[in-house]
Amino acid sequence: DIKMEDLVIILSVGKPYDITNEDGTHTTGCTMNYIATQDINQTSENPDSGELGYVPVKEKMPVTFYDNARIHGLPAVAKVTYGMKNSGGKQVLYIKALDFVGNKQPSK
Repeated sequence: DIKMEDLVIILSVGKPYDITNEDGTHTTGCTMNYIATQDINQTSENPDSGELGYVPVKEKMPVTFYDNARIHGLPAVAKVTYGMKNSGGKQVLYIKALDFVGNKQPSK
């Protein structure tokens, strides 16, 4: 199991959702947008794609993350631990653990 840690900037968290599936079970969560950097003053250019700046990454998070983000205030720096999982036959990174860094006042 590969363990990788990084600091990221959480930009936004979407409103929690609760979707009822055909079999009666529920899919719940919220969407987080983040950029994998801790210093946005550093210029970024992707030579492969030609993109300038930082393109946010979207990640599904548990419903409880929404309130944690609200209490902490956004944007915020967080330390994440990535894991690897199999998705559609490919190995992909996912956020296994996330801890807010610093002690920001909550947003009003």
